[in-house]
Amino acid sequence: MNKTVIDCLTFFNKIAEISNFYRYVCKALSYPGVVGEIAEEHVESVFVGFAPFLIDPSPKGVTQFRSLLEQNMEAVAKQVTEKGKEIFQRQCLEAAFSIFEAFLRHLLQIYLSYFPQLLKTAEKTLTYVQIVENSGQILDYLIQKELDTFDRKTLRDKKRYFEKRLNLKAQDIWILNNKELWEDIEKKRHMIVHSDKPPVIDEEYLSEALHYLESVIIKLSAYSQSDHGIPFKWYKDSADVVKKLETPKL
Repeated sequence: MNKTVIDCLTFFNKIAEISNFYRYVCKALSYPGVVGEIAEEHVESVFVGFAPFLIDPSPKGVTQFRSLLEQNMEAVAKQVTEKGKEIFQRQCLEAAFSIFEAFLRHLLQIYLSYFPQLLKTAEKTLTYVQIVENSGQILDYLIQKELDTFDRKTLRDKKRYFEKRLNLKAQDIWILNNKELWEDIEKKRHMIVHSDKPPVIDEEYLSEALHYLESVIIKLSAYSQSDHGIPFKWYKDSADVVKKLETPKL
């Protein structure tokens, strides 16, 4: 496995794309006439679905049916849109959290490629078959097994892993604006996926949570470069303004 740089930029941008698109959708829905257009499309969709089954298929019956649909459709569309916005907010948080966890895996993979001695303390045993099947690639195989084990950890355990094994102990890594949100974000994400009572994710919380995850990605990358000599990728050469340990070490 070749040593490479921490791809901070890609993971940061993925979360930023979610944040920017969410704001775009909210802005678009606020323009006059947008909900009305959604209502018209909803009417047409419902009409096409039910029209073949009308008791009175005559032009008069069809007109009455469409008029009935149109009476309260804009109010219904507004209500459905607000409910849809709540669902979208939860989906944005879930997606951002998944991206964040993918970044943590990526970061660990980079560390293991630079510091394979970390695998000495890994709780792994290999069978003769595994050794034979992976001869010549045994280090890559061990790294993959360690990454698979890491994936199954909770965020609390992943954070502890980074602090103890990778020596990423700086307290401010996981704090933004005097708040340490990682535990609450993970709890809400778990509820979104597993609970029949999904959490309330309002616009303010979503924005705060996404900025928090972006902040942790940046800080983990910067600390890795400044304290451990592992470079990270950012726009053009802007990562060069962050101090860097010349010889990588834990």
